[in-house]
Amino acid sequence: MPYLIITDKQHELDRHDLRGPVVIGRSPECDVVVRDVLLSRRHVRVEPLGERWVITDLGSKNGTFIDNEKIERHVLGDADVVRAGRTRIIFKAGAFHPPPPDVLQRKAARRPADPIEALSGTVMGFELTDMEENSRQTGFPIPRPKPVEPVGYRRENVDGMVAQMATSSGQYDLALRDAPPPPSAAVATVKPAREVRARERDIRTGRGSRDSNGDSGDAAHSPPTRAPEPRTATTLPRWLMLVYILIAYVLCALVLWLLSWS
Repeated sequence: MPYLIITDKQHELDRHDLRGPVVIGRSPECDVVVRDVLLSRRHVRVEPLGERWVITDLGSKNGTFIDNEKIERHVLGDADVVRAGRTRIIFKAGAFHPPPPDVLQRKAARRPADPIEALSGTVMGFELTDMEENSRQTGFPIPRPKPVEPVGYRRENVDGMVAQMATSSGQYDLALRDAPPPPSAAVATVKPAREVRARERDIRTGRGSRDSNGDSGDAAHSPPTRAPEPRTATTLPRWLMLVYILIAYVLCALVLWLLSWS
C-alpha cells in the first residue's frame, strides 16, 4: 500500500498510508495536519486515479512544487518529493513501513508554536480560520502591517527631545500667564560729560552777566536765537475755486444772452 512521508528541512514529522483521498493542510479538518505557517488551510489533495495517485493543488497561496516547478496537478511516481511551504511530501509506492520511534515521540510531544492553533479544538470552542480564504469568500480585505517607522523615530533621544520641547513650551506659557505685571521702568539718569557741563556753566554765566549788565554779552556764550517762522500763505480750497469759475461762466452766458435779445 503506498504511503506519504511528511518531513521538514531537518526531521521527519509523520507517515500516512494512502487508503483513499487525503487532504493535506494547516486546518485541523484536514486528513493530514501540518503545522506550517506557509501552508494554506487546505493546501493539496492526494487521490487515486486508476492504479496511479495524483496530487492536486487546492488553490494555495504559496503554491506546490516538484523539482522547483510549480504544479497544479501531477501524477506521482515512486520517491517523488513534493514541496509545499517548508514541508516536504515524499510519495512511496511500496508497502507501508511504520515510522521510527523517535518520530512517534516527536509527534506526541509536539506542540504548535502558534497560540491560535494551540487553542483550536479545545474545550473553549475556539475555531481557527484562515484570513486568506476568508477574504476570498467574504470579500473583506486582509489587514496589512503599518509602514515601517523612519530610523530617526526609533531613537529614544528624539522622543525625549520632543517631549521636553512640549513640556518646556507649556511651562513657559504658564509662567507668562501667572507672572505678575512688570514694575514701571524708572527713567535712567545719565550723568553728562565734563565738556557738556562746562558748556552749560558758561551759558548760564553769560546769561547772568547779560541780565546784570543789560548787554547781550559775548555772542559765543549767548544762546542761539530761533529764526522767526515764515508766514503761511492763505490759499483757497480747490472746490471753492471751481465754484467761482462756474459762477463766472454762468454770468458771462447770461450777459451774452441778454445782449442777443436787445
